[in-house]
Amino acid sequence: MTPGPYYKLFLTPKYVDTKAGFEAIKAQTVRVGGIKAFENFSLPVPPSVNANDYPAVLVWCEKFSVFISSAQLK
Repeated sequence: MTPGPYYKLFLTPKYVDTKAGFEAIKAQTVRVGGIKAFENFSLPVPPSVNANDYPAVLVWCEKFSVFISSAQLK
């Protein structure tokens, strides 16, 4: 994945892999932060959020409302 200036990482309450799927649950997600590296990046989860409550992550281009990628967490 290449970083984009508007790419954001979200924790999601379920795995989705489409734009429509994300838009349907966006209000229930947690925006972790912007992606600014090509690989091996890490972002701090907000202290008030328990990451174990979210079984998936999603990368979204905020400016253009475009689904980029998603993954299930183990």
